[in-house]
Amino acid sequence: MEQNHYHVLGVASDADAAQIKAAYKHQLFEHHPDKAGSAGDDAIPKIQQAYQVLSRPEQRRRYDERLVQQMKHRGVVSDGDGLDVVDLDSFSVLEDEMVWVRSCPRCRNKEGMVLAEEDLENNASHQHSDSASRDNDNDNEYSIAVQCSSCSLWVQVRYFDSM
Repeated sequence: MEQNHYHVLGVASDADAAQIKAAYKHQLFEHHPDKAGSAGDDAIPKIQQAYQVLSRPEQRRRYDERLVQQMKHRGVVSDGDGLDVVDLDSFSVLEDEMVWVRSCPRCRNKEGMVLAEEDLENNASHQHSDSASRDNDNDNEYSIAVQCSSCSLWVQVRYFDSM
């Protein structure tokens, strides 16, 4: 797996400007040719590039957004319970079979995500609505986790029972 700028500098993704600057100086010192020999030659441009991006707020914001998109493409998410949430409305209905299908966002298999009507009836979890939803009488929200049939990606599918 390719190292990102945070790994290059050895800081957490929520590091502040002072931590990033200190890590930059530390990494330059650790990889200085007088200390690391020729092994430091390859690392210094990566360290400088990482610092250049992470020390500028707007560049860092764009870089962070790109990292999130790359992780989502690989099926790695870092919000909520670990699964991306999609609406059942994003699935296509195959009426003759009473199944819902959707392209997998990772492997792009056109019918990678499949849900049968019996899955929705028997395996879904009722979602407890927050106070804003209760005010709108939306106490009919359900969700179910679905795995792609071609890769290991799971998503949480949210839907509302119209009863």
